[in-house]
Amino acid sequence: SAPYIQEQGGTSAYSGVPIKFRHALSQIVVTAKVADEYTGATFKINSISLQGMNDNATLTVTENASWGTASSNATSFAIFSGTSNALTTGAASVGTPVLVIPQALVDNQQKLVISYSMTYNNVTASTSKNVYLNSGTNDALTVLAMGKKYTLNLTLYADRILYSPSVAEDWSTGGSDYDVPEQQP
Repeated sequence: SAPYIQEQGGTSAYSGVPIKFRHALSQIVVTAKVADEYTGATFKINSISLQGMNDNATLTVTENASWGTASSNATSFAIFSGTSNALTTGAASVGTPVLVIPQALVDNQQKLVISYSMTYNNVTASTSKNVYLNSGTNDALTVLAMGKKYTLNLTLYADRILYSPSVAEDWSTGGSDYDVPEQQP
């Protein structure tokens, strides 16, 4: 019999120890949309990377797990590479969620590097923009906290990118979910 479920006369009864699961890392998801329906213009994302992230810290596992101060390694995470579908005025997830250690966000350090193209009258122009995580139109992010999901919302205009972060207390809310990889025995 399994330690968590016990069959009793055709019904299941819980016989295990309750465990409250909390994520030790921060999750980052990126969404993108265009600001308006630009007649005859098509916007596509070519790549998104998350740069300037710290990638080394010690996790102390106790009743209230906590991370030590992150080291200042400038690690880069590839979120998306290729050519996205044409963006619409409805936000859509772009790329894959990434997991990072919780850390303070430093002015002009942690950033999304977004490469995108706009096609108009069969002419395509490509550009790259930096979007710093500690800026935006909403309250600026100053820290990535343990167990929280950060959706970084991008709105592309003909001449700029507007960035607006949103934070969810639980990874199951606020955008796409991250599937925890199966661990090998």
